[in-house]
Parts: sequence; structure tokens; C-alpha cells
Amino acid sequence: MITGKEQFISRISNCLNRTTIPEKPTEFVYPHDMQHKYLAGASAQELLDTFITNAQTVGIGIHRCSEIDLATTLVQIVKKLGGSVVLADDPLLAGETTELLGHEIDDCYIWNTDAGRKENMTKAEGAKVGIAVAEMALAESATSLLFSRPGSGRSITLLPENSLIIIRAETIQPRLTQAMEMLQKQETLPSSVNFVSGPSSTADIELVRVQGVHGPLELSYIIVG
Repeated sequence: MITGKEQFISRISNCLNRTTIPEKPTEFVYPHDMQHKYLAGASAQELLDTFITNAQTVGIGIHRCSEIDLATTLVQIVKKLGGSVVLADDPLLAGETTELLGHEIDDCYIWNTDAGRKENMTKAEGAKVGIAVAEMALAESATSLLFSRPGSGRSITLLPENSLIIIRAETIQPRLTQAMEMLQKQETLPSSVNFVSGPSSTADIELVRVQGVHGPLELSYIIVG
């Protein structure tokens, strides 16, 4: 039985007819660079249109508003859905938005780092609507990229029945390639990075698609800008 890391790697290297153990994996040479070319020349409007089309195709609700109208837009959506709300402690939601939601919605909880993990998760679990802000959005797959960080735990979008994700129009990029480039530039990564591409669903049983099995029943994007 091989117990040492060096011995294990050495055995693999010998099987590959290598006389020395490489310091790092051999860099993979892509036969093409389509991942960089997809929508590379697209305008901001084209990226937005592609994102909206692909989101609607997979059943994601789309709402658009200006930053000034964000507060009233969220109140209107939440009132239609009904129930309590848990929202991220995010600069985009601070001030008027948080105040109006607190005034118009009977049970509105802001993610509180000082409250502790258990209380925050309990509030998220009992909420009808969870509201978070995306770091980036990807046009190709209508995906929103969320950081789990202080003020915005991943439970906000995983536990409530309905998930509202706010997307700044200027953060919409072509595809996963740009998201990975962004992550590589981060000095430190959050505890988790979540890519959300639609309401929870599964087709494990006889390939029959069932929505809302292990997460939000409904997902909507609020595009600001």
C-alpha cells in the first residue's frame, strides 16, 4: 500500500514513462479558442437581450427597472408573492429599498452577521421570498453568479420558496469564461460561489422534469439599469 504522496505520484509518473516528477500539470493546449470568441463583439444591449431570451426559455421570471425604482419594484413583486422576506445586507439594497420593504412588508428580515448562523438560517427557512444581489450574470446560460459572504449567506436563495436575484445590467458577460477570469483575479475567494441558472428541478425519475424539488419553486431576475 502506498502511503506517501511522493511515492504515489512517482508510480504514476513511471507508468507514463517519465523519469522525473513534474512540478505542475502540463498546460493544456486548446485546439480552438471559441470560449473567448462567443459574443466577444456583442454590445451591452445584445448581451442583455441574449440573457433575457435564455432566462425566459428556462422559466425564469424577468423584471426590469432603474435603480431609483428598485425599491417600489421589489415591493410590488413581493406583495404578489405574499409572505415574509429575507434579504441580503447589500449596498444596493440599503437605504430607501430596505426602509420601504420594512414599511410595506410585515415580516422583513435583513441578513445579520451578528445574529449568528442559526438565527439567519431559521429566518431564511421560514421566508416566502429571498432577495440577493448577483456579482455577475452570464448571457449564454442566463446564469447569475452569487458570492456567499458576510451579509449574504447562500441560504437566502436556497431556502425560501421564491428567489429574487438582482442583476446590474452592466455586469452581464458572455459566458462562464469571463466568470472564471473574474474569479481568478480575486485576492481571496468567498466561502462558496454559486452559479444559479433557473429554479430548482430534477429529471432523475424516468426523465420527467419536476420543478422545485431541492430549492426555490420560482426564480426571478430583477435587472437594474
